[in-house]
Amino acid sequence: MHKKKYIVLFLLLALIAAVAVGCGDNTEQPPAGEDDNGDELVFLTSEELVEESCSQCHSLDRVYREREDWSQFTDQMLDFSPDLLNDEEYQQVIEYLEENFSS
Repeated sequence: MHKKKYIVLFLLLALIAAVAVGCGDNTEQPPAGEDDNGDELVFLTSEELVEESCSQCHSLDRVYREREDWSQFTDQMLDFSPDLLNDEEYQQVIEYLEENFSS
């Protein structure tokens, strides 16, 4: 009978220890889909990113003209609004424009 009590006690202590270890980590990461401020992240398709970013300054028919060097053209646009795209978005925009609107 004493063996059962010790086994139950041991299992109970093991459970408490496991819970304590699991709850002891206070380096909480934001859930997927939120930034460090708790704001929801919105992931745009390449097309949506181009439309949203470029249409802030001019019409999309101007954007969608065929061009040879999208990097150079986009760099010129970013000279006017350097914070418009981050590095990842910049690459995404260039790839989309080159694939769909190059001559």
